[in-house]
Amino acid sequence: MSAITLLLPFGGALVGALGFYTDVAWVFWIGVALCGLNEFLNTASGVYRFPFIALSCVVVGILATSPWFVGAGLGLLAAGALDGASELFGRSR
Repeated sequence: MSAITLLLPFGGALVGALGFYTDVAWVFWIGVALCGLNEFLNTASGVYRFPFIALSCVVVGILATSPWFVGAGLGLLAAGALDGASELFGRSR
């Protein structure tokens, strides 16, 4: 398994979580942008036909957190962490 396959989803989720828990907003949003880029690339390349899990995580984050855009970012970070975990543990090679 290539390290770059794990770097983008886990890197974005870890950077975003670090920014969220240390209250450094720009680090949080960089992590969210990396996770968003990963979801876009997966959808554009055909890995996902429709990113149902990512959208579900974003909707749950919006409903659970105030303000809504922080909840959307947290949902995207959760989706990135799930994507990274599925890359790491989902396939046996």
